[in-house]
Amino acid sequence: MSQVPKSERKSRLTPVIGATIVGLLLLGVYVGAYVVRSREGRFEPEAIGLSGVKWYRWAPAGFVTNFKWDHSQIKFYYPLYLIDIRIWHNPEDAGSSKYPINEVKAEDIDKVYRAWK
Repeated sequence: MSQVPKSERKSRLTPVIGATIVGLLLLGVYVGAYVVRSREGRFEPEAIGLSGVKWYRWAPAGFVTNFKWDHSQIKFYYPLYLIDIRIWHNPEDAGSSKYPINEVKAEDIDKVYRAWK
C-alpha cells in the first residue's frame, strides 16, 4: 500500500460543499431569528374604524412599536411570516385566548390613529 504525500492529497471540502454548509447555516440563523420573534409576538390592530379596532393581525416581536407596523421587517421575513399567519397564527385566533393580543379600547383608538398618520 503506497502512501500519497501530504502535498498531493485532495481536500474533501470542495467549494460546493463549503458554500452549501455556509448557506445552510445562514438559513438556520434566518429561520431561528424569526421563530424567536414569533414566539414573543402578539396580535396587533390591523384595521380600525370610528368605533374601534375592526380586526387584528399577528405581529412577531419587533414588527410593531407603539401601534406602528415596521414594514421592512415584514418584507425581510415575508416567506416565513406568510407561512406563520396561514398555519399557526390565523386571524381567527385573535378572538381566542390562545395567543396574546394588544387589545385597544374604543376610547383609546386615537392612539392608533396618531401612530398610523
